[in-house]
Amino acid sequence: MVYDVRYCELCGALIRGSAHRVTVEGVSMMVCGRCYSRLASRRAREPPRPQRPPAPPRRVSRPAPRPKPRKDTLYDRYEVVEDYAERIRRARLRLGWSQAALAQRVGEGENVIKRIEAGRLVPPIELARRLEKVLKIRLLEPVVEEVFPASTRGAEDYTLTLGDIVRIRGEDE
Repeated sequence: MVYDVRYCELCGALIRGSAHRVTVEGVSMMVCGRCYSRLASRRAREPPRPQRPPAPPRRVSRPAPRPKPRKDTLYDRYEVVEDYAERIRRARLRLGWSQAALAQRVGEGENVIKRIEAGRLVPPIELARRLEKVLKIRLLEPVVEEVFPASTRGAEDYTLTLGDIVRIRGEDE
């Protein structure tokens, strides 16, 4: 003969007699008579929970198309000068502005200006253009590509392959 021993899933006591199935916060469980009477009296005192209306079905949207890269952008043609931090600081002091005043005039945060003047942040091209306009200084210079003589061009175009590495390691051993 097999006895079905059940324990209350709420208090852990041995269930004597009949078990009661209740749902507490969306979880269905078997409880003893004592826990069942406590839950029943609590539910009689609590006002019923308002039911939320079902959420409208979500529309599946297509991802936004990526912008096509332009061949001729400012990033390709200009770069920020090396001494940008000193130029910005000197121009700001010449005008008698605080870092906060400069930040407000170019539409950036004061911390960004502090980091730029400390040399810890290179301003993006757009911000450098705004700084140039407000401070009346030059921060951008055209990119000049270096042209190598024909004799060194072959060495520059050479790329190392896995086969080269195997040969190099084989020669060492």
